[in-house]
Amino acid sequence: AFHELITEQIITEHFQEGYFVKEKPPFNYPVDELKSITSMIEEAGYVAGTLIISQDIEQPSLDDKRVLRIDDERKVTVIERIRTADETPVVYCLDKIDMMNFEMDSGIKSRSLFDALMDAGLAISYAATEIESIGYEPYISNALDCAPEDSLLLFKQIHYNDNHEPVLYSMNYFKSSQVKFKVRRTSVTSHELFKYFSI
Repeated sequence: AFHELITEQIITEHFQEGYFVKEKPPFNYPVDELKSITSMIEEAGYVAGTLIISQDIEQPSLDDKRVLRIDDERKVTVIERIRTADETPVVYCLDKIDMMNFEMDSGIKSRSLFDALMDAGLAISYAATEIESIGYEPYISNALDCAPEDSLLLFKQIHYNDNHEPVLYSMNYFKSSQVKFKVRRTSVTSHELFKYFSI
């Protein structure tokens, strides 16, 4: 019975501690929508906040240049921050913006980065996302106040503008015990399938 409850994720087993009823994550994040973390937090009834760890102008790495399609020597703005809900850490964010003179004002602590980018002329239309499960990562896990058994979900996202140009490369580490992810899946008709494989 215990194993079945664990399989159904009703209870969890902590090493050398026993069984615990699994708490329901307070936040819902739709994977198939372009939604800000601020909206996710506020819709759950919490106050969204931001703890800015650093903001620097840096030379992009080879991977940054590939992702952001940088073929010259221009630099990018790199922002390291933690998103909080009622001052409790929920998401660790590392954002790389293809705009050297991007400045965060004091308002960024209580609003979405998407809104700040829009004000700077970098409106985001869509994003391509890769999701990866991460175990205990000392620096990030400690920053999010994770227990050793807590896992992280890494969202690597490339955000594009209306002209299909990448403007933001972000790595968001979600505390999996706090966030439930949802995706809407629909059936694909044979006509749509034909169009997909014809591209």
